[in-house]
Amino acid sequence: MIEGRYVIDNVPDWVAEAGVYTYFNFTKDGTFKKEVMGELGREHYAKGEYKLSKDQLILNYNKTVPLKMSYHISEIWESNKDSITVDFNLFDFDGNPATGVEILYKDSLSKKGYRADVSNKDGRSSFKLKRDTSELQFEISSMDYGLTNSIRHTIYYLTIYREWNYKISVYLQKSYTGIPVLNRTDTLKLKKVREKHFEVINDNGSVTTWRKLED
Repeated sequence: MIEGRYVIDNVPDWVAEAGVYTYFNFTKDGTFKKEVMGELGREHYAKGEYKLSKDQLILNYNKTVPLKMSYHISEIWESNKDSITVDFNLFDFDGNPATGVEILYKDSLSKKGYRADVSNKDGRSSFKLKRDTSELQFEISSMDYGLTNSIRHTIYYLTIYREWNYKISVYLQKSYTGIPVLNRTDTLKLKKVREKHFEVINDNGSVTTWRKLED
């Protein structure tokens, strides 16, 4: 049997240089967990069921919980003023105020090329803008609430029309957890299974060692 925590060795050079490691945890009840870890944290994760035979290991990724993404709800109104207000209320998924989150938009007239604000202790931020018929894109990001990993840097974007006033409630991922893998089945060909490792024959004929980690 292969119960325990394993790391995949003999990875391609570019994977090793990027500091990416893949871990599997196999349990006696026939389930497994997978984590792909990079320099900045977990990049992918999965949970499923496995079946082990003499020359095959079948991984069925059927128990992973999908990732809930950030989203927003807008309330709008029109007035006859020359300016508009855009009020943000930022929350995590539990409804708690998201404090210290940066909100910015590009502004060619600013010395920095953008204008920004940070949400206060109540998760609020507000902008007053000149009214016109153009569109404006806001970017919302922070180390605590952004979706960031070593492969992709994701900022939450939303676009407004500058002829309307807005009250926008934004619900953000509290921290980045990686991209989940679901509804996938891998059939691995086994070369040998030993007490502290097993070897997998890849599609190109090369062999990868899955090494058991000590407790």
